[in-house]
Amino acid sequence: MIEKRRGRPRKKTPGVDKKQQPDVLSPTERQRLFRARMEAEGNYHLSTWVKEEVMAWLKDQAMEREISVGDVINEVVTERIKKKGSTE
Repeated sequence: MIEKRRGRPRKKTPGVDKKQQPDVLSPTERQRLFRARMEAEGNYHLSTWVKEEVMAWLKDQAMEREISVGDVINEVVTERIKKKGSTE
């Protein structure tokens, strides 16, 4: 009997041999591959795959707090993770 892999098949990342890719990726590797895939599709910057209103809010928050947009994103992500953990 043939073992069928359950779930959604992994997207092929441009420029990476599928056999060389490990089954389980670390979060940083996953993000790196996501960025590579987005750039291959022609989306070079964060603002091209984030809605304009969201990007404007992120920039406003960064200006108010005098930190980078990346730091604002990290704060939002950590807050969401904390909220998710406390409700369950």
